[in-house]
Amino acid sequence: MMTADGGEPEEVGLEAFPAPQHRRAGGSIRWAVGSPDGPRSQSWSIFGSTTDDDVYLGPR
Repeated sequence: MMTADGGEPEEVGLEAFPAPQHRRAGGSIRWAVGSPDGPRSQSWSIFGSTTDDDVYLGPR
């Protein structure tokens, strides 16, 4: 497998991922992607409706 720039993919251990989070209906989670000392993405948000199963994801 190759990355978009033609290089080898970096192996990432499970310790690199945070623990799963469970929220009540209507809750939200925000995050950004990147390295602590390098470039990062903009913040992202995911939130759900309090009255139905709709979930929304978008940049913040």
